[in-house]
Amino acid sequence: MTKKTHHSRKTRAPSKKGVRKGKARSSGQGHPEVRNGKSVPELQRPAQPEAVSASEAEGRFLMHAFESTSDLVCITDLTNRLRFANTAFLKAFGYESDELLNKPLSVFGSPRNPPELSQQMFRETLREGWQGEVYSMRKDGSELRVYMTISLIKDRDGRPIGLLRVARDITAQDSAFEDIRAMVTQLEQRVLERTAEVFEQKDRLEHVNKQLGELIDELKEAKKKAEEASSVKSNFLTHVSHELRTPLNSVIGFANILLKNREKSLNPQDLSYLEKILANAKHVLSVISQMLDLSKIESGRLELNFSAFSLEELISETMAEMQGLVHSNAVAVLTDIPRGMHLLEADEPKLKQVLINLLGNALKYTERGSVTVGVALDSDQRPTRIDVVDTGIGIPPSKLKAVFEPFEQAHVDELREQEGTGLGLTVSRSLCQLMGYNLVVRSELGKGSTFSIHLKLETPTN
Repeated sequence: MTKKTHHSRKTRAPSKKGVRKGKARSSGQGHPEVRNGKSVPELQRPAQPEAVSASEAEGRFLMHAFESTSDLVCITDLTNRLRFANTAFLKAFGYESDELLNKPLSVFGSPRNPPELSQQMFRETLREGWQGEVYSMRKDGSELRVYMTISLIKDRDGRPIGLLRVARDITAQDSAFEDIRAMVTQLEQRVLERTAEVFEQKDRLEHVNKQLGELIDELKEAKKKAEEASSVKSNFLTHVSHELRTPLNSVIGFANILLKNREKSLNPQDLSYLEKILANAKHVLSVISQMLDLSKIESGRLELNFSAFSLEELISETMAEMQGLVHSNAVAVLTDIPRGMHLLEADEPKLKQVLINLLGNALKYTERGSVTVGVALDSDQRPTRIDVVDTGIGIPPSKLKAVFEPFEQAHVDELREQEGTGLGLTVSRSLCQLMGYNLVVRSELGKGSTFSIHLKLETPTN
């Protein structure tokens, strides 16, 4: 039993006689192993012809394992002098293997590590091992941050004989973490800035909202007052129109009776005066009627009654009634109405009133040429537009936009003797809009005008 024990010890610990003098063993990567102050032959070299013990084979296997890992592996004695370093370790710190033989581990120390860290690491390693992050210095003076694990190496009798350090370079990882921390800090700063901007915008919006609320209240009050004023105006116009129309109708009636001159007691000058009285009375009555119509439209009290009717018959009827306004044979009254068109759905009396106003203006301001009423149809023979075209004096471009404004006389001053109320076109456009139509005008000074009623709002040309 004693002999066996003695024999096993011989095979476990290789003796110095087993290593040929003058030859060093390598780690297999071109860097000789540092062991007991002497170089160890390479593991990858061809096996020596002499017999290799089991312990030596195990040792070589471990050396191969250390060289194969990307971790930084080194072995020191209990005084922290370097006895072995794998290729990854040497490459990371920039050393050759022979530069580190028996060197103290303090050559890798960094001033960034706390002074007490070295003693703390050694104490904890003796108890149960140590692991953590440390700073290390490369040969060129640059810094390396590693995560290291230190384990105690014991012989088979349990006696400490050295320290095994396995480290991993986390410099790039640490730099990435620092970048992430910087980005997070920057993002937090931006969030704070944006939050402050949002609160500032919120305060501004609240202020603007308050101002808008005050403005809306003012507009509501102004609308209320305008509606009250409009109601007062409408009531006034209704009352005044009633008070004026009754005596005016009497004046018109008595003037018509006197103009008959049945007793032959009136001379030509008297009859001329009566004609002027009759014309002026009719003019005032027309103004009152149009003002009343406009007031009803603006106040929304004018009702529409839609029905289907023949547009051709309406135009013919209106043209016949307007023949009395043709004072010269030099003016031709024409129509351009296609046959076979469909009935029109509209308020017939209101549309007739618009045609009367347009025809009246055209005949009034046309001394020679023609006045033509035309109708345009779509592909289904449905009326889409009514045109009243004249070859009269035309409207100056400067007054074209104001032609539909109340009490505007848009024609040239040479023909101011052709008096009008200044409300006909205003009432006509308002009636068209009320029926869902659009009234537009095209005109060229000295060549005439075209007033168009677009029966489909999607095709206005003005």
